[in-house]
Amino acid sequence: MFQAGCTIGYYGDKCLRQCHCTNASACDANTGHCESCAPGWTGYACDSVCSNGTYGKGCANACGHCINKQTCDHVTGNCTSGCEIGYYSSDSFCKTPKTHSGLRGRVLMGTDFKLSVLH
Repeated sequence: MFQAGCTIGYYGDKCLRQCHCTNASACDANTGHCESCAPGWTGYACDSVCSNGTYGKGCANACGHCINKQTCDHVTGNCTSGCEIGYYSSDSFCKTPKTHSGLRGRVLMGTDFKLSVLH
């Protein structure tokens, strides 16, 4: 059905379907097609969130090490529930491994870590 005059960000029959175009621009009122998608969105009508552990513009960025293997926020990349053991949460991306200078840069990965004396 031809649809005209949908509010920006909506399309389709009775303008009930939502699209997420770059800079909150209008999508095609009938098909939902966007010139490009807003960060965190993908698909012809930019109506699908990034998947497979990706986020951001074009879903081109890999998520960090979110706790319990949760996926990061599809727009910002933040691990909203925190980081896996062994990764810093100070930047919310959980991409920086924790290290200990006395271990010559080895990554600390949880409670199963065995410390051996280095000479």
